[in-house]
Amino acid sequence: PPNWADIKTSERNGLFAMNLVNTRAELMVTEEKAKELSRDRYVFIRDAYLDNREFKVNDGQISTDDELYDELEDE
Repeated sequence: PPNWADIKTSERNGLFAMNLVNTRAELMVTEEKAKELSRDRYVFIRDAYLDNREFKVNDGQISTDDELYDELEDE
């Protein structure tokens, strides 16, 4: 990251700004895909967030629907 480098504050801020612009440009492509793939952009982004959150909470393990049904049958 640019803030770890031994550079002047003004140079670091410039690198930080360029990094933000680059990140936004990359996300614009993702946003366009979200518009193409779904009828409701909000629902698409919400579901993507929730899926990502579940992935992180479960340490990268993804539960399948079959596993959920198996748990219900065991009860």
